Amino acid sequence: VTAIIDDGQGGEFWISSGSVIDMMDKRAGIWKAPFDLADHVSDPGSITGIIQDENGWVWVSTTGSGTHRLSNLDGSYYGDIQGLSSSHVTSMAYDANNDILVIGHLETGVSLYSTSLQQVVETFSTSNGLDSDSVRDIATRYGVAYIATGDQGVMRIDLSGPTIIGSWQSLEVDNLDATPLAVDGDTIYLGLQGLGVLIIDRLTSDIIDLW
Repeated sequence: VTAIIDDGQGGEFWISSGSVIDMMDKRAGIWKAPFDLADHVSDPGSITGIIQDENGWVWVSTTGSGTHRLSNLDGSYYGDIQGLSSSHVTSMAYDANNDILVIGHLETGVSLYSTSLQQVVETFSTSNGLDSDSVRDIATRYGVAYIATGDQGVMRIDLSGPTIIGSWQSLEVDNLDATPLAVDGDTIYLGLQGLGVLIIDRLTSDIIDLW
């Protein structure tokens, strides 16, 4: 897992393996002392994501101990998120429109964490409307979370509610290893293995064309 972190100076590269994050100062071109989550929590598992929010905080997700908050300035540890539906996090995405960190889990759906309120504001699973509890990857755009699953296509959540707005699965393209996504204005380009590229109107969610 790699990320470019804004540290208020020249920026840093954060590169993780297992529970350790190596940090390189971009401007100086030197490695800083590594950060190990295992020094702060027991059995953290492996790091699955590193994301920075608009306030500069860095969020680190893991397979064994949920999601943790670190300082972007020096990597100082500030604790973990309480109230997640599972400690196994497969992926994360940050939505700046609503200050929401969308956290996907292996078998328990999605947790929504407000970075402004500093609390979990909602959890979604098959028990309250999701089509699948298995989350592989997440992307956000214009206040909507797009959630790739292993068995039910791409689920969507309107984060302003938050409310579930239905899955893209009518084309029977499931078990996706990846769903490449690009956005140009109000047009979404969604790559689906074995089918092609769907052209979708972002505002209406209608399929415009298939390449």
